[in-house]
Amino acid sequence: MNSLISSFNLQKWFLAFILFLIGFLHYYKPFAPAAFIKMIPDAQFALYLLFFVFSVFFSFYKEKLKIAVQWNALFIFGIVGLNAALVILFPEGNHMTKLMNSVEVLSIFLTTFFIVMMIKRDILISVLNRLYFGAFLIGILFVGATHLKIIAPNEILNENTFGFFLAPFLIWLFISQRIIMVRVIIYILGFTLIYLSDAKTTLVAFFFLPVFMYAHAKWKKPRLLFTILLISGFILVAIPTYISSPLFTNLLSYRDILWSAYMNNVSQDMSSLLFGIGSWGPETIGIPRFEGYKAHNTFISFLHLNGLLALLCYLFFIIFGIRKHSESFSMSDAILFLTLTFQLAESNVPLFSFVFPTFIFMINVFLNKEGDIQKESRG
Repeated sequence: MNSLISSFNLQKWFLAFILFLIGFLHYYKPFAPAAFIKMIPDAQFALYLLFFVFSVFFSFYKEKLKIAVQWNALFIFGIVGLNAALVILFPEGNHMTKLMNSVEVLSIFLTTFFIVMMIKRDILISVLNRLYFGAFLIGILFVGATHLKIIAPNEILNENTFGFFLAPFLIWLFISQRIIMVRVIIYILGFTLIYLSDAKTTLVAFFFLPVFMYAHAKWKKPRLLFTILLISGFILVAIPTYISSPLFTNLLSYRDILWSAYMNNVSQDMSSLLFGIGSWGPETIGIPRFEGYKAHNTFISFLHLNGLLALLCYLFFIIFGIRKHSESFSMSDAILFLTLTFQLAESNVPLFSFVFPTFIFMINVFLNKEGDIQKESRG
């Protein structure tokens, strides 16, 4: 019996290792030869297919498929359809760029969709928990290495990246405990570690997680709570975007300047606002030191690229991918809270990819919709 249990756990660790390789190949880019960098996307997708093959080989597949429950995925196809219609109706615009962008991410999106549909939910959750542990170890390693000046932060590996690596496993430790004092200790330890990483966005998410959990316990309506979270986030982003203040600039590390530049560019006329500019950012920010910077807000970035109609499709995909009612707060709820808070101050470009924050967001949207049949904090 013990050997069977051990083998079962080894299989899940093996699958977690494959996901680990997929996600962290992206972060190897600053150290990789140019020829290898070009191979990384194909290698990631091949490993993802390998993950699926081994999951089936280990008999981790479901006996019954319930594809209809994930009808919210149709909103992503709606973005592709919208861009295709714009290419046909207005061939002179930048709509082909948007169409190609939306089609390129479909392979990752669809593969994730079928993996969540076909692999047992408790197995996927357990594998993801192991992935979070691996990310935590990497986060600790990089935080230590940067503090000791062994490595210098860069565009891909920086304080925001390191802090985010730490958070999912710390959140799992926090919500899996039932003893209040143990939770408090984990919360203080987690807050300290993320604070030392200097990842401000992740720190804010971790700080407010207990508040979100309390609201969930009172209302038991996760879809409504996440809708309120998004609306509140948009209001908090809009205030510094349209009201200039040195206080906002200091608090937000100049994000308000970027948000303002992006919004001014995309709102120059009704067509741009509805259908987007066709690029992830404006040609110029107007301030030399910020030229080429991303918006540091996924929703503003996507609005700039694809316009308001496509952004609404993305928001509906998220909102209707969340359970309408739930008695218990799940790990997927916690990860969605973390990743959506992250998206309000960082850019997931493109929307779906194997980059760690983007990947765990995408897979947890699908996992969340299946309901809280099993306790996700275990495994």
